[in-house]
Amino acid sequence: MKDRKIVSPASLAGIFLSIRLAVVLLLLMAMTMCLAYGSVAGRDTMFEPMNQIGLWSWMETYGTAHLQYTAWFFLFLFFAALLAVNTLCCTVSRLLRLKDTRTRPRKQRTVFSLLIHMMHAGMVLVLAGYLASYTLGQTESGIVLIPGRTSAVPNTPLRLELVSMKLPVYKGTRLEAFSGSVITPRIRIRAEDKSGKRTFDIGFNSPGLFRGYALFLQKFAPSRQGAINSRRYVVIDIRKDPGMMIYIAGIIVFVTGLTGYLCLHPRLRAERRHAC
Repeated sequence: MKDRKIVSPASLAGIFLSIRLAVVLLLLMAMTMCLAYGSVAGRDTMFEPMNQIGLWSWMETYGTAHLQYTAWFFLFLFFAALLAVNTLCCTVSRLLRLKDTRTRPRKQRTVFSLLIHMMHAGMVLVLAGYLASYTLGQTESGIVLIPGRTSAVPNTPLRLELVSMKLPVYKGTRLEAFSGSVITPRIRIRAEDKSGKRTFDIGFNSPGLFRGYALFLQKFAPSRQGAINSRRYVVIDIRKDPGMMIYIAGIIVFVTGLTGYLCLHPRLRAERRHAC
């Protein structure tokens, strides 16, 4: 009988430390995104609930019920998880080598290597942050506020009050389709919980922050000058995102490593030319 080949832990670790694995995973992720182009087009309502109910709930409901359109997303998550493990293993392995005084390069090259590993670590942090956002995030949609009334937000300790609405009407000539419409509203909100209160302004693409919650303006009325319904109200979405600080930290770490890399790399190239 022929001896069966047994995959040793060392060889398995070598696979996860391979740069070739990272390249293959990136290619596979690119292929899944090509599949996504045909699956997502015209099916926004199938993927939009992910922002409201979270990743796990979406996978158990919309995801599994429409596998013919969502299979690419499951594959993408799998490849992204493998890429994160590969990047983390490779970074830790290289850092351990730098710790070994027998193989440690001179100081400038050590700093250069650390900058590269900072970029790797930053990418892992960004992936971890988005995972935390979609698995642990909390969203309350369609909260209606009217002037002079304080409303409690379900499933949160928040109470919100619509303080004032600044609704400047567009009177320019460059965008005739928006003539007479309000396109830059400024909504003043007072938020409070047991710890205190705060008043701030929100607008489109300008959310307000309070106690870890982000308040996004979705709709308001009246939105046009001379509208038949002159009742004033706003509709907001509230999101608590525990992953936000993680991926912001990841972006900072990545940009710091990239900036140092771009500054140090020309010096090392010049030294190599002089050494030749």
